[in-house]
Amino acid sequence: MRSRLDVFLKSKENVANKEYKIAASIGSAGGVINKAIDVQNLMDRADEKTYADKKARKEAGN
Repeated sequence: MRSRLDVFLKSKENVANKEYKIAASIGSAGGVINKAIDVQNLMDRADEKTYADKKARKEAGN
């Protein structure tokens, strides 16, 4: 998913020869849907992964 999104965004970036870069950070989390699921915990885990993705991309110079 990450690589497909990167390819898509890069294609849009090159169309108009823009001076700025288009990027997106992604995070996801999964769980079994039932009465005991903690949706807030699921969202928190997805947020953590989003920020980790953003940090990794920044450190890689992307």
